[in-house]
Amino acid sequence: MSPASRQRGFTLPELAIAGGIAAFLMLVAWELLLQGAEIKAESEARTRMNTQARQNFEMLLYGGKASGGAGGNDGTGEVRGIATGEALPAGTLREQFRLRVESNGLTIRGDETGNPRVTCTGPGEPLPDCTSAGAVLSVNGQLAADPALESATRSVSGHTVETGISVADPWQAARPNARPGSAVEDYRTIIMRMNEGDG
Repeated sequence: MSPASRQRGFTLPELAIAGGIAAFLMLVAWELLLQGAEIKAESEARTRMNTQARQNFEMLLYGGKASGGAGGNDGTGEVRGIATGEALPAGTLREQFRLRVESNGLTIRGDETGNPRVTCTGPGEPLPDCTSAGAVLSVNGQLAADPALESATRSVSGHTVETGISVADPWQAARPNARPGSAVEDYRTIIMRMNEGDG
């Protein structure tokens, strides 16, 4: 065998095939990386929504102390919740995506977020307040819809209230490549009233 034959390298077709295989493997790895990032983002959003749902349920259940230390109708600064109030909250319980509870002549509001802007993709998507595709919402809270309080047909002698809330993650809703429906979670529970009736 001559020295020229022993030093023979790869042919052009062999290099092309090897390059194609490498490019395919890199494309698969990149796709897996993107999918992992999406799964991580959804998982973090779900954790935030679960935390916010617990906080909203606590506020709906027990109320809280109004800011400013102002005295209410009973001389305290306490806003009554579902369990401790003489009557269920009436009217809207939401203001610009923030939970709002009014009783005892006072008002408290839930946590406020950093005002992300959400571009709607259609009616009700990705947030219930969307009216049409292209509409832009400024979201400063995580309550996606008014809480539903069922104290008539699904209560027990007026002492329980079935309560449902829809919580949104505005940062997930603002992501253009988020999976449809991943920005809102629905929660439902039964709340026991501490008073004798619904007032």
